[in-house]
Amino acid sequence: MEENKYLDNIEQQDDVVRCPVCGSKNVEFVTYQASSNFDKGDACCGYLLCGPIGLLCGAKNKTEAKTVRKCKKCGKEF
Repeated sequence: MEENKYLDNIEQQDDVVRCPVCGSKNVEFVTYQASSNFDKGDACCGYLLCGPIGLLCGAKNKTEAKTVRKCKKCGKEF
């Protein structure tokens, strides 16, 4: 009988994201984005391959995005 209650609780909680530290359901998704405006290596290669216009290859934006879950109660990111 007790095992059935445990299984029922698991089935009800399958779609709920909880903080691994405090167990709170108050969790949000946060995206961090880091960017680099100029890459000297790309500019050098671009210049050698395409001349002065190739310098623009180093000026392109390179961005990396990282999405994490963050607990609004304790601040833990996971």
